[in-house]
Order: sequence, then C-alpha cells, then structure tokens
Amino acid sequence: MRFLFLMGMWICMSSSLYAKVFYVHPEGFGDGSSWEDASPDLADILLEAEAGDEIWVAEGTYYPTDFEDRHASFVLKEGVKLYGGFAGTETSLTERRWQYHHTFLSGEISSDAPTDNVYSVVYINGYSSATVLDGFIIYGGAANGDEKSTLRERAGGGLFIEAIPNKVVSPLIVNCSFINNIGRTGAAVYAASAGSKIAPIFVNCVFKQNSADLDGGALYFDGTGGESIPVFEDCLFEDNMADYGGAICALAGNGKCTVELRRCTFFKNTAFLWGGGIYTLRPAGQGNKTDMKLGDCVFEGNYPSDVNRGSAMLDDKEMITPGPADKK
Repeated sequence: MRFLFLMGMWICMSSSLYAKVFYVHPEGFGDGSSWEDASPDLADILLEAEAGDEIWVAEGTYYPTDFEDRHASFVLKEGVKLYGGFAGTETSLTERRWQYHHTFLSGEISSDAPTDNVYSVVYINGYSSATVLDGFIIYGGAANGDEKSTLRERAGGGLFIEAIPNKVVSPLIVNCSFINNIGRTGAAVYAASAGSKIAPIFVNCVFKQNSADLDGGALYFDGTGGESIPVFEDCLFEDNMADYGGAICALAGNGKCTVELRRCTFFKNTAFLWGGGIYTLRPAGQGNKTDMKLGDCVFEGNYPSDVNRGSAMLDDKEMITPGPADKK
C-alpha cells in the first residue's frame, strides 16, 4: 500500500513539474512557448496541451477552423485550463484583466449569415472540475440541424457538454459570456447526462440574446437515464428566447435533474409557450424528478411567467412564483 501511495504522489508531482503554459495571440507567429513566440492558432494549441497545462489567450477573435467545416469546435481536454482576457504581456495569471481585454470564440466561419456557422463553438466531453474555461465571449454558434441531424448538429450552439459512462462530468466555466447563439435546443449550452452524472459549474457568466427553435433559449439540461445537476452562481440571463424555457429548460427523463441557482438574475427572457425564465419538462410516463433550488435570485420582465413546472399534459401547468428568498 505504501508503495502505491508513493507511486501516486510521484505521478502527481511529475505532472505538475511538466505542466506547461501555452501563449496564444491573434498576431503570433510562433509555437506558443511565450508571448514573444505566441501561436495564432488556438485550436492547434488545444490539441497539443495535456492535463495540467494552462493556455493563456490574448484579446482578439479566434475561430475553430480556417475552413468551411461546420463540425469544427474548440475541443477542451481533461485537466486543461483555458484562460482568455490577456493583453499579451502578463507574467502571472493575477495580472489578467478579462473585463477589458475581450477575447472572442466565434462560430462564424463562412458568410455573414449565422445559418452556416459551426454547430458548436466549444465542445467538452467527459471532463472534471480540473478542466476550466475562463474569460471568453462565445458567440455565433448555429446548432440549427433538422430533426434527422445528430444531436450535436441541433443542440448547444455555444457549448456542447457530453458525458461519458461511469464519469462525473463537472467542468468549471467562469467569467464567460454566451451571446447570439442559435439552435433547436439549448442554443447557448446543451448538457446531456447520457446515463452518467453531469455537473457543470457556471460562475459569473452571462447568457444573452440566444434563441432556440424548441426548448431552452440559453440552456438545456438533460438528465435522461442519469443525473444532471448544474450549478450557477452570480449569472445573468437576459433576452433569451424559446418555445419552452426562454432561459433554461430542464428534463429528468427517467433520471434526475436538479438546477441550482444562487444570486442569479433573469431579465426579459421570453417563452412562446411556458416558462419565460425556467421551465422543467416532465414527459408522460417518466415521472418528475426535476427540481430547482433558487437562492436569492431576481426575476424581472420574463414572459409569460418566471418559472413553470411542466406536466405531461399541456393543460396541466403549475406556475411557481419565486418566494421572498428568490425575489428582491
């Protein structure tokens, strides 16, 4: 046992010793080893990075591909920390000012029309909280495939999070804005448990002007056959639109889905049918294991309601009015 413990410690220390910082700048010409030799290609650096590495990205706009490939995405690896918002001179992470040095991840790879943009700007598959996405403005994803398309072609225009069996998927998304993404479901973010446990954490993020043809104007969480337990802290949901769940739509689907929101604001989100702010789905015959935990959240100007808990029948809707702890 002692040998195994020491071996594990050695592996952890070795990983930290060999961890790298990669530098990316839109005007770079190098291999990413420093700001002076920064790489201009974020997608390539993501392929090269390994667990424990950090990627520092300078202000500017980046695209997941140089070709008209709608399936291209910025693909995050397990344990890689991706930071945007640098001026391009910093020597420590604490010097970063992401609020001023805007760093865009764009889905616009072809014409100015959004309909031929990439399906998902960012893709995460089965990663833990050691995987970080921090300080980016993610826009222009177009998950607009029809009902015969694959799920990734019609969900999660900004970010698609996909679980893998027997893993807890819990990436950390911080200081990010998801703006002007479209999709049939979960226009900005789609997360599918796929029989596993998916628990992304969003901190200080903005979801604005995203639009879904069906459910989840900003976000859609699917706990079908598993467990989906997203957490949001200090996030803003503004001017998002869908049929059900203008900002958020959640589904248990013979599984469990619990959406936890702390100090979040829902402002002027619109649902054409139910749940301008939040809507929870309960398909017929699958029971309702969808829950919400609202702590000190603000709802204002959402149409036609702030929060709805949906049943199997369209004419059986229970509207939830936020209590004193949820409404200022």
